[in-house]
Amino acid sequence: VHGSKLMDVIFPGTYLGLATEFQIGNGVYEEGGRLYAGVVGKANTYTHENTKQIFIAPSADSSTLKIGDIVYAQVRDITALDARVQIVAGENAPLQHGQEHSGIIRYEHMRDYEIDKLVVEECLVPGDVVKARIVSVGVR
Repeated sequence: VHGSKLMDVIFPGTYLGLATEFQIGNGVYEEGGRLYAGVVGKANTYTHENTKQIFIAPSADSSTLKIGDIVYAQVRDITALDARVQIVAGENAPLQHGQEHSGIIRYEHMRDYEIDKLVVEECLVPGDVVKARIVSVGVR
């Protein structure tokens, strides 16, 4: 965000700029003079009378997930065969609070090559944020 174009989706912990450059708005926190996103959303700035404020805002509703959609998800748990995730955002919009979805990334969908050699525990750990494509919806 600082020194680059605004990203479509901002995740907690994303560096936004210096506290001397911006007034803190919703969804932003300061640590050691630096500003970081505290929530998932889109970074926006607002200027009024020479005061520039930065805030993280939710965007358009993207609660309806479809096959083929690109999403961002946080890994919650892993097994030898899959990763359990919490979907937090679509490719261009965070999900509104309460509209998050859980999902499963099966090992055979984690990469396109040498699937037989894949070890899930060596690829992902709880807390990782991954970019994924929806391959099925509502299937158990």
